[in-house]
Amino acid sequence: MFLKRPIGIVIFGGLLIITSIYELYHIPSYSGYKFVNREFPERIIAVRYYVSYILRVFGLACGAGVICLNDNFRKILIGLCYFSISTIYLRHTYKGFLNYTTSAYYQNNVTDFSLQAFTWMAVIVSWSVEVSFCLAAIYYFSRPGVVKYFIKGGSGQS
Repeated sequence: MFLKRPIGIVIFGGLLIITSIYELYHIPSYSGYKFVNREFPERIIAVRYYVSYILRVFGLACGAGVICLNDNFRKILIGLCYFSISTIYLRHTYKGFLNYTTSAYYQNNVTDFSLQAFTWMAVIVSWSVEVSFCLAAIYYFSRPGVVKYFIKGGSGQS
């Protein structure tokens, strides 16, 4: 049963499960999250914190759901990717990364670049990785050959 899926479904599902578990395990404390995102008002920070936690749980569920060939989770995953792309500028902000990199570790170990250049590179890399993954997932899970696996209950046959 597990081998009847295209390898891309298993790879995307596995990546979602692994990264979601990693992110859930490494979610910062609320005070740490508040420190990094202090550019926003308190109410916005609280909403962002809880929504980020919920999105990580959805990522985990979508990973398991697409591996199990559940069409609803495929649709939710595509929706989450659109949501992620449309809100990326709110989640990975220059000021947030700059606040994060003001720690003593970064100030002591980032000597070849100015802190501002390093921060812009971190923002651009984060945006690029997230947008690339989302666009690849949208493209892959929207292809008719892949959709047919979800609609036909995993047989992939018309």
